[in-house]
Amino acid sequence: MVTKRPLFAGDSELDQLYRIFRILGTPNEDCWPGVTKLRDYKTTFPNWPANSIQSVVNGLVLDQLGLDLLNVFID
Repeated sequence: MVTKRPLFAGDSELDQLYRIFRILGTPNEDCWPGVTKLRDYKTTFPNWPANSIQSVVNGLVLDQLGLDLLNVFID
């Protein structure tokens, strides 16, 4: 909302997922129990490790409270 642009602007559903996975990590059974049993989960998804959301919002006008709020939505 700060930039009035999507945080992960994909041009398709798969591109959207991959952009999210590249930053937040590809979901697995450790961080999301049952995810591999979801209908549209693909075992062929690339396996990206999780990175800090701060790397995406770096340079935005967010103070620590803003980052904390963003992290609550992610967790």
